[in-house]
Amino acid sequence: MSRHLKRQRERQLRKLGESVLRQGFPEDVPKEIILGLALIIAREIDVAANSADAGSRAAAVAHAAIQVSIRKTTCEVPLACGKGCNFCCHTYLSALGPEVLRIAREVRGRPDTARIVEALGATAGKTHAERHGARLPCGLLVSGLCSVYEVRPTICRKTVSARLDDCRAVFEGREAGWTTVKYFEDAARAIMYALCVALHSRGLPWFSYEMSGALRAALLDPDCERRWLAGEDVFAGVRRDTPPPGFVAMLERDASEISR
Repeated sequence: MSRHLKRQRERQLRKLGESVLRQGFPEDVPKEIILGLALIIAREIDVAANSADAGSRAAAVAHAAIQVSIRKTTCEVPLACGKGCNFCCHTYLSALGPEVLRIAREVRGRPDTARIVEALGATAGKTHAERHGARLPCGLLVSGLCSVYEVRPTICRKTVSARLDDCRAVFEGREAGWTTVKYFEDAARAIMYALCVALHSRGLPWFSYEMSGALRAALLDPDCERRWLAGEDVFAGVRRDTPPPGFVAMLERDASEISR
């Protein structure tokens, strides 16, 4: 592709990405819109490359996209979720590196940082099966509420339920899941993939990590975000989610479209 056509393609993708930040994702998400959001996230990383918060800023763009998407939709079923309900905060949780870094930036330096690090140690490294029914709370819960609600990861933003009894059953280890909202799931999947594409296009680790272990590692290393931006996999020792078959090949192909 010529330089002129590449610039033209980037302009088209950027407009699509900007539309997501204004209006959220449509019900059916074309690949071009995901690539457009990925390009905007990648450009945010470029702009912040010499600052200490490039990872956090990349996550902030992704989180803005899912918040706009969630606010614009009308749920097909009434939600059972409410303030103080935290059954889902006792299950396995994974997050992408920039999301972990954004939370670490929020938590680091707070009076309860040491308590959070200790609490995260109780669940760090545990699998889905080990968390299921164990009733181990997320280390970020304080008095039953999320203490990082404004910077919570994408998986938390999309996790909703239509039946409180289903949530209680998961909490008690009697069931494996609950009724969710399809649009929330689809939007979250698209946003997380866009973030992965952006990261891979800039040579940064794109993996999804078990969050307790990753956040604990980030909080114990004040230089974590700078090292991550240099391309170092600062969460190398943390359990990773296994990508589905064909994911890496697709990611490499899509990342090449927005590479510098």
